[in-house]
Amino acid sequence: MSAENPAKTPTSPARVLPTAVPLGPDGMPLVMVSCAATELVPHVQFGNVTIGPVVVTRFVPDGTDEELVEQGRRVQRIAETICAAERRLVQYAKGQGPQPTV
Repeated sequence: MSAENPAKTPTSPARVLPTAVPLGPDGMPLVMVSCAATELVPHVQFGNVTIGPVVVTRFVPDGTDEELVEQGRRVQRIAETICAAERRLVQYAKGQGPQPTV
């Protein structure tokens, strides 16, 4: 193992494959689950505000199809929640909604 690249040492906690896919505690590559969301909010006549794209990525241990689908749903909910928060901010700026809370 090379002293110039500590990520390749067997004792390094940040071991990654050459493709930058993180490894789990068992040394196996994690599965990347990713979702992107974007939204077009009408603003004024012929004017729109684009929200996004919001991209959420999570690396999870390999599992059954059902487990991976559930992880996908979780990631999708996070991306949609971020888009909704940005939409509320646009509506507030337009004077059409309450002040967003953090």
